Amino acid sequence: MNLDDLWIGDRLRIKSTGVVGRYHGLKSGKAKIQTEEGLFEATPEDIELIDEEQLDKASIKEEPPPQIDLKAISKFNPTLDLHYDALLKSGHLPPEGPILEWQLLICQKFILKAQSLQVRRVTIIHGIGAGILKNEVAHLLDKHPGVSDFEPSFDGAAFIVFLT
Repeated sequence: MNLDDLWIGDRLRIKSTGVVGRYHGLKSGKAKIQTEEGLFEATPEDIELIDEEQLDKASIKEEPPPQIDLKAISKFNPTLDLHYDALLKSGHLPPEGPILEWQLLICQKFILKAQSLQVRRVTIIHGIGAGILKNEVAHLLDKHPGVSDFEPSFDGAAFIVFLT
């Protein structure tokens, strides 16, 4: 199957396992498929498109529409500035341990909050300096299962992060 022909939301079946879900994008040349059990990745050869009209509804549980808290979304700032002073000004308590660990913990919580509100795109400002925070944030984003992709922005001072 040519992954370029797929649209986000297309119904797919993983041939080798029979798992059915919705197409959620690409990662490392594989299709990401969202199911009730979680996010799966499959090679183009191992997936097939399912015709919605021919889908056997009895064999697949439809996911209920997600409940979205519009009030919480409207209050959520999709930009996180990880500079020490900016974090203190935004209400975060000073760190009890190393500053870098504190910044990464706040970054992790920010991503989880954005996911819980079903925000799909956020900005994380790491700044320009020796690159230590930038590298650690990139490592966190690479490993995070809720991050589908990220790219540098603001002349390398931030990441635009795309969430699942």
